[in-house]
Amino acid sequence: MAIRTAPILSDQIYLGELSPEVKDIEGECDPKDRAWVKVRQATEQDAMQIAKLTQSPFLYTDDGVEQKATATSRDIRAMEMYFTLVDAGNFEDANGKELFQFVNGESYQKVAGGLQEFIGRYGQLPEQVTAALSRAVYSVNPMWDWMAERRHRCPVCDNEFIPTDKTRVGEAEKG
Repeated sequence: MAIRTAPILSDQIYLGELSPEVKDIEGECDPKDRAWVKVRQATEQDAMQIAKLTQSPFLYTDDGVEQKATATSRDIRAMEMYFTLVDAGNFEDANGKELFQFVNGESYQKVAGGLQEFIGRYGQLPEQVTAALSRAVYSVNPMWDWMAERRHRCPVCDNEFIPTDKTRVGEAEKG
């Protein structure tokens, strides 16, 4: 059987279903008004672009002052979104305009504008929402979720946690 390079796209992934915090932010709303995304399965080219962008320091402007920095895990998360997000709904900026725009690519939609423009829009979201966006991306691209093996769920409250040296999984799961 031949291996095809056709993109694999998710159905709509509702963030409130991935995160109780996002569900709280959305509040009681009509299902058509809930925040959702569609994600593309990543390719090796995506991984190579992220590696290239993160291997050396980059310049950014902070209040008109040019700074040099290296990529953080949050920068990498934003890049993963940028390269694999193919559609989104019900994300608005402070003026009520759609936060993310998309353009037609060769065989799927992609985020309109460049990476820095996307990061500027993505950076306006609350941290709970960006964490849920990461979960959506990782549900389609589990190889990018380097914390997956460390995450556990509390059987009492169903909250996700990462054990520390002072929290052993067995003890935390007992309540």
